[in-house]
Amino acid sequence: MKKANIAMPWIIIGSVVVILILIIAFSKGAFASKSMTSGMAITEGCKPQDIPVSIKGTAFAKDKAWFGVVTEPDKVSIDSVTAGGISLRAISSQDFTWSVKIYDDFTGNPVTADGGSNSHPGGDVLTEDKFSLNFFVPDNNCDDRIDNFEGNIVYEVRTDDGETNAISQKISFVQGRLVR
Repeated sequence: MKKANIAMPWIIIGSVVVILILIIAFSKGAFASKSMTSGMAITEGCKPQDIPVSIKGTAFAKDKAWFGVVTEPDKVSIDSVTAGGISLRAISSQDFTWSVKIYDDFTGNPVTADGGSNSHPGGDVLTEDKFSLNFFVPDNNCDDRIDNFEGNIVYEVRTDDGETNAISQKISFVQGRLVR
């Protein structure tokens, strides 16, 4: 009986550690699909090949407090989008962590994520959080061009005191161009 009593706390501790690791991995996008759903139907006889897409931009955070500093997300700016390497047109401080995730509009699933940490000095200053989201979009009609796709970019800020805020921006690509 004493051996069973000694093993029980280790099983509980081990279970808690595994759950914490899974929560951290999920929040960092470890289980994201890395593939966006194409907005085009598969052409008969076509064997779709994935085309790598890279979206680079900046997420901005601001101070929303009248007294002290409370950091919250402000806006997301998309600086560049490439597909297969080709550009597509179109009173004190507060520490915070941030993440930018892109969700597939067709499935609602996360595709990929980026994140980091920063410090906001307070006042009217916008801090910049540079991000890079990389994923694939299948070429369902085998024309060697990026298919139409739609996603939702979510910028989330979590302050060092546990407050979480998020904003989102829809992103649509039609015929190789960002639709604004």
